[in-house]
Amino acid sequence: MALKAVRDKIRFAVHLVEHCNLNCSGCKHFSPLALPEFVSIEDFRRDFMRMGNIFSGVCEDIALLGGEPLLHPEVDTLMRIARENFPHGSIVLLSNGILLTKCPPVFWNTCRECGIKIRITPYPININISAVKELARKYGADLQYWEGRAESSKTAFTIHPIDLTGSGNPQENFAACQQGNICISLSRGRLYTCCFAAYVRHFNRQSRVKIPVSDEDYIDIYRENDGKEILRRLNEAIPLCRYCKPTTKPKVIRWHISEGEIEEWL
Repeated sequence: MALKAVRDKIRFAVHLVEHCNLNCSGCKHFSPLALPEFVSIEDFRRDFMRMGNIFSGVCEDIALLGGEPLLHPEVDTLMRIARENFPHGSIVLLSNGILLTKCPPVFWNTCRECGIKIRITPYPININISAVKELARKYGADLQYWEGRAESSKTAFTIHPIDLTGSGNPQENFAACQQGNICISLSRGRLYTCCFAAYVRHFNRQSRVKIPVSDEDYIDIYRENDGKEILRRLNEAIPLCRYCKPTTKPKVIRWHISEGEIEEWL
């Protein structure tokens, strides 16, 4: 049952690392709950080659993120692999910006040569943005704040708490969701319609109440060959949708560092 417009081109995000050096409370990717984990070059190349073959090297956009992607020691290699397999379409590296002044020339040169856009998410933290801008100018890299936001740091965020009872209506929740078929995530050879489904495993590791992830909650890219069919399926509700509350009033929180307690997501 399609509830939104089916996409013409694939868009997806992929974690280069699961953990983060900032750890925002209520992070939608559950990074504060994740153990340090880096994607391997071999697995990344294999998945991107497969995705590139399925979608003929054309994407709407791809986001390289985490966690904090700049924590990966071979981020430049991963960026090149992404562009080699998707020569057509936008590729963005999404970072909190903390490590940008420490990135070596190879990082900046790779961004320029591969057309990788650097986008900084605005948080109320101290970043030497003038120094970052100067590096981008020096190396000819495309640097902006995420989604065209102003440089002023965002201090308040809205989240939709997890419903541990799993009593929601999947179709209604998907129709109201701001992530479904928008925050499509590629993880371990599987495509998920949202980042919640892809990374709830980090929540489950620390929670006494486990949210079940079934084969119906993802698409195995090594079993599905039809790109149009994949795009259609990503536009449908999944069983995990019943654990979200997008139809209720969102919870507004002031930005702060997570204490790693699962209550932050409830």
